[in-house]
Amino acid sequence: MRLWQLWNEPNDHLYFNAQYDGDRPVSPQLYRDLLRAFAESVHGVHHDNLVVTGGLTPFGRNGHEAVSPLRFMRDLLCMSGGKHPRPTCAQHAVFDVWSHHPYTEGGPRHHALSPDNVSLGDLPRMRALLEAAVKAGHVDSSQPIRFWVTEFSWDSNPPDPQGVPAALEGQWVAEAMFRMWQSGVSLVTWFTLVDQATGPYQSGLYYRDSP
Repeated sequence: MRLWQLWNEPNDHLYFNAQYDGDRPVSPQLYRDLLRAFAESVHGVHHDNLVVTGGLTPFGRNGHEAVSPLRFMRDLLCMSGGKHPRPTCAQHAVFDVWSHHPYTEGGPRHHALSPDNVSLGDLPRMRALLEAAVKAGHVDSSQPIRFWVTEFSWDSNPPDPQGVPAALEGQWVAEAMFRMWQSGVSLVTWFTLVDQATGPYQSGLYYRDSP
């Protein structure tokens, strides 16, 4: 075993608390400290183990329930916003793979409405921020930093009557893979492989009754 991922969606209060102290996001700093300790332990066992960050939820939410992914990323990596991100502090993050969950309310080219949210069409902006942080020396790793999508899918119709028509989804899946590759993503994990027998997720690449 060489792949070690710390947490799931650490910018969402459902998985990681606290997200805010008043109006100030605190989860990025808390997660950075946790990530450093985790990486030191994982790399201490074997130097070529890969430390993967927890894939971020794509949307911030009102009520301080979730920090928008680009805001979380900027604070974690101590980088400014804008087209030319620059260091804002001296803190470094320790990881080998940055991961994200770029769910979208549309097709493969769809952009999130908020400028700090990251759907499928916004991955190039996330990649640019990651590259700027690496160039600034704000990511500590002994190997080239990878960019992964560790969760993504659409529900299909059938079986979900509210899902994407199956024929269209087939086209979208192929284009989504291409768009992610264009954005520098080198690994994609689809959620899930097979539709659930019960539950809300009918996003499998195979139907439950597939041979």
